[in-house]
Amino acid sequence: VQEYVKGMTLKQEVKRFGCFDEFQVRAVLDEVLVLLKYFQSQTVIHRDIKPANIIRRSLDNRLVAIDFGAVKDEVSHTAILDPDDPTPNTSFAIGTPGFAPPEQMAMHPVYASDIYALAATCLYLLTGKSPRRLGYDPLTGSICWRDRVEVSDNLAYVLDKMLQPVLAHRYQSADEVLADLHYQPTAEEVVQATSS
Repeated sequence: VQEYVKGMTLKQEVKRFGCFDEFQVRAVLDEVLVLLKYFQSQTVIHRDIKPANIIRRSLDNRLVAIDFGAVKDEVSHTAILDPDDPTPNTSFAIGTPGFAPPEQMAMHPVYASDIYALAATCLYLLTGKSPRRLGYDPLTGSICWRDRVEVSDNLAYVLDKMLQPVLAHRYQSADEVLADLHYQPTAEEVVQATSS
């Protein structure tokens, strides 16, 4: 049984009000990263973070993750490895193409999988398009998005690192993302940057 939450999903908000700006995306990141931090503390991987599964609750305007149907699904390794079945993954809830990272599509989700999906959600909020419609770099496997939107260098860096297809290059925790998202250079770093 899932609790009924009255409100609009982020997908519905984009359809009704248009794409989000950087300020709105940063607010979404701040709120949802706190949720992901809580999930991780409870040893939970949501596995289906996307605009349709984040709702702005009418009661208090807070963001709430919904649809936890993929969280506790058990996956049979025999089904994945069965050479007689060319599409063994179709019967399992593994996330949404375009939002789920490569390791999750390969049936090996980790905490950082939700971080990737949240960044893909941000791309949707900024562009109004599914990330897989933005295209991929054939050499790196990264989503091609930088030429589609204008955001600060800081947000671009954070989203790029959240979206790393190689798990070892991606943020591993919500705290790491939040630290970079709110990074303020010291006066010394500003002087060094302007003098070089």
